Amino acid sequence: PAAEVSPTVAAMAVTQLAQTFQAICSPALRWLLFAWFHASFLLSLLRPAGSALPMGICLYTQEPVIQRWLERLFCWYGDPAINLDDRPTEFSKAMWSRKDQPAVLIDRHQTKNASRNALLLEEILTTGGIAWKDGRKETTIPLRASVVVLCDTISSLCCSPKLLTLEIQPEDFDLELCQ
Repeated sequence: PAAEVSPTVAAMAVTQLAQTFQAICSPALRWLLFAWFHASFLLSLLRPAGSALPMGICLYTQEPVIQRWLERLFCWYGDPAINLDDRPTEFSKAMWSRKDQPAVLIDRHQTKNASRNALLLEEILTTGGIAWKDGRKETTIPLRASVVVLCDTISSLCCSPKLLTLEIQPEDFDLELCQ
């Protein structure tokens, strides 16, 4: 049986969530990120209904305070962001370990692994699955997470047709509330 949540606790949770999103000054951006945040929770329920997020989102900003705030917003359950510079096997493992939460990727493109993993991500977004090889056995594991890419430089992922790319300006946020 599910534990019941008191109206007081529910009201506090709603108030805290609303306060979190108040850091976003742009109403349109606040609405989009709020919807993306919630759709990420429901991915397993939305996919069978044909209503899952059809692509990932790429959030481009050169403001480090905003990037850290976005990373905190979308990294749940203590899972760290996935770095595109990781080895491809580690990248794939991190992608399939996320379920009903955002797979937050940090795109810094500092190593050759970043280019390989960017191609892997394109394939994952196109097919909806993550290729995995265990010894001689090869399988495809379904992507069970929404994709959120955070970047501070323009990369190939910013131009991907499988990612909705938004350029976020400092004036879109209240930087004091992002601290």
